[in-house]
Amino acid sequence: MKRHRVLLLTLIAAAVTLAGAPAAGQPIRLIRVVLEEYRITPAAITVKSGERIRLEVQNGGTVTHEFRSAIFRGIEVTVRTQGFDVLTERFEVLSVRPTWIATLEFTRRTPGEYQFWCGAITPDGKRHIDLGMVGKFVVVP
Repeated sequence: MKRHRVLLLTLIAAAVTLAGAPAAGQPIRLIRVVLEEYRITPAAITVKSGERIRLEVQNGGTVTHEFRSAIFRGIEVTVRTQGFDVLTERFEVLSVRPTWIATLEFTRRTPGEYQFWCGAITPDGKRHIDLGMVGKFVVVP
């Protein structure tokens, strides 16, 4: 058990080290996104191919929301939330509690449209995406 804990801490430390600042001279564009019942603002985000993005996701609602998007598939994403940083190539979902803010940093090189949405479900079984929590990234050349 102790060996597993040491290995986990080593992997976390390596991820935090890798999740450092972008290369010198490469600017980062800050985009703020707010999740609320039942909308995501802004609902459309346009970025340039190869542009380094820092996406600040804030939950302005009263329930936990999720932020999901196909834009993150197959690329490195740095996730920063409540004192924890990690670099991953398999980012799928960001769960954000009320009042919390989390940050995602990424660079998407492939132009196209990529939907984003909240994957949460209400206590009575309604999907947040069906209630209007949906939008899109547009990556232009």
